Amino acid sequence: MLPALIVKRNGIQASRYLIGNQMQIDELGRQTYGIMWVGSHTIFCRAALGAQVEILAAEVSRYLTELWPVLTATGFSLQSWKPVDIGAVGVLEEEKQGFVVPVTFGWAYEHTWMVEHEARKLRQVSLKDYIL
Repeated sequence: MLPALIVKRNGIQASRYLIGNQMQIDELGRQTYGIMWVGSHTIFCRAALGAQVEILAAEVSRYLTELWPVLTATGFSLQSWKPVDIGAVGVLEEEKQGFVVPVTFGWAYEHTWMVEHEARKLRQVSLKDYIL
């Protein structure tokens, strides 16, 4: 059996940190909104020997930890990127000859957007010209 990595996405939760998701208003009166998405991925490291899978799990964890500066430099809005858990060595149920170690990485991503109205808000509407 060749060593392998299998990636599984875990649950993702939306986390509000402001009332109505409102963040700020700029000098032109445009409202900025934001929400935080929090989730994780589990990388299953698979190999034929227990020692192989331990080394593979350590390398995956180290590589993903060291990837943090690269991800933030490329413009991703990641607020957090960290190893959450490196599980114990387990035996694959489907294949009695293989071992697996789960490595879970947690992350938090800030999504922001702006709503810009096409016209300014009316201060007053005169209906006297429209009433018959």
